[in-house]
Amino acid sequence: MAMAHTIMILAVMPLCVLSRSCPAGCHCFSRTKIFCSEETINKIPDNISSSVKELILVNSKLTSLPSEAFSSYQNLSTIILLNSYISKVPQGAFWGLPQLVELEISGSRLPTLEVDILRPLAHLQKLNLNFNRFTAMQSGIFDELVHLKELQLKGNGLSQLPGDIFHRLLDLQRLDLSMNKLRVLPRELLAGLSNLTTLSLNDNNIEYLTPGLFEDLAQLKELSLHRNNISMLPDNIFFSMMELKVLDLHGNQIQNLQPSVFSCLYSLQLLKLTSNELKELPSDLLRKTPRLAKLYLSKNHLKTLPSALFQNTVELSVLELSENFIQVLPAAVFHGLKQLSRLLLDHNNLTCLDGHLLRDLLMLEQLHLSHNKLHTVPNGLFQAVTILPLLALHDNPWLCDCRLQYVQEWVRYNTQSLQLSHKIYCQGPANLQGQSLLSLNPEQLVCYKDLLPPHCQSEILESAEVNLPFDKKALSQCRVIEQSGASAIKCTFSRCAQVKVQVQLQGEEGNGDSEDLGLYTWDCSNSTITVNVMASDQL
Repeated sequence: MAMAHTIMILAVMPLCVLSRSCPAGCHCFSRTKIFCSEETINKIPDNISSSVKELILVNSKLTSLPSEAFSSYQNLSTIILLNSYISKVPQGAFWGLPQLVELEISGSRLPTLEVDILRPLAHLQKLNLNFNRFTAMQSGIFDELVHLKELQLKGNGLSQLPGDIFHRLLDLQRLDLSMNKLRVLPRELLAGLSNLTTLSLNDNNIEYLTPGLFEDLAQLKELSLHRNNISMLPDNIFFSMMELKVLDLHGNQIQNLQPSVFSCLYSLQLLKLTSNELKELPSDLLRKTPRLAKLYLSKNHLKTLPSALFQNTVELSVLELSENFIQVLPAAVFHGLKQLSRLLLDHNNLTCLDGHLLRDLLMLEQLHLSHNKLHTVPNGLFQAVTILPLLALHDNPWLCDCRLQYVQEWVRYNTQSLQLSHKIYCQGPANLQGQSLLSLNPEQLVCYKDLLPPHCQSEILESAEVNLPFDKKALSQCRVIEQSGASAIKCTFSRCAQVKVQVQLQGEEGNGDSEDLGLYTWDCSNSTITVNVMASDQL
């Protein structure tokens, strides 16, 4: 029994000792970490155990730090002072801290730091000075911090920096200068920072990137330049960044891009160009970014895309083109993008889509076509897509005629994927105006020649007779397409057994000729058959 009591006493003794050694207003989570968050704290706590390595003060009433404020706690490795009233740090405040590797003073009223304040912290690896009131930094302030790996100066009022302020931070890996008022960055500002992997310059007033600014950043993986005032990118500004994976340029004023501006970004995986003023894109813009997986181009002024734009981006999985002015898309623009899973084309001016537009998009999971000017959907548009969990077609001026039988049938078999399916309303013909496409019977979707809008890159065949010796509900569509000096009469059927094709050709003088091209038979089910008949000028 005595042994049992002895064991119990030994077990509770550490808790008692820990409780007695914890300063008032603080929580001691372990022998090495103290967290203080009382607003009554107006000085560095006394009687801190020599075993403590982390000291965290949050929401205190500290107004200044005395000289040698921490000299009695030489084992401290981390000091974090958040949301205080500190407005002055005197010389010698950080003396006697030979093991300090992390220092943060954020959310204070500090307007400046004397040049020698940080000199004693030769082993510091992480320095955070976010959301203070700095408007300038003195040259030499970081010179002794030769082992620094992370420096954060976010959310201050910095409008300029000395060109040599970082020149001795050769081990620096992460630098955050975001949310300041920087306008111009000296060419030499980042010189020698060859180990830098993350650079944040977003939310400043940067108007121009000086050529050569990034030339030493060969190891950079992530560059944030979003929400600045950049209007153009020098042609070779990114030439040394062969390891860059993330480039964020959204929210600038970029109007055009040079064809080779991204030509050295072989490792790029994510590119954000949202909310700029781009009117067109060079065909070769992405030719040397083979690993690009996510591309954001929404909220620009694009009217179309080059057919070969994505030719070498076969790993692309996310493509956002919403809120542009796109009127037409080349038929082959998305060909080869077999990994694409998310395609956003909503809020554009699309009036038609080529039937082969989605031919290679086998992995497509989200397709947004809402808020365009689409009247119809071509037969077989979704045929290549194995599963499409989300499709948005609402808010288009749909012409509910025979050509929408395809999309109506597809939607009914895939009701779980259609977003806001109840908002697919008919704008025409007049007798169906305002009705939901899904509420109509297939027999109501009838084609009226005088109501057909211009077809995408072709015209509706005006004189072709297609005899359908089977269910009249079967959808048919014929077009005339010019190919190499001849006319291709292209008819598409979604259900078929036998099709008799007869073509009437009419000359300029009104004389015509009729030719029976035969009876064609297929064994098909739930598929689309296309008949191509070439009619040259010699017929």
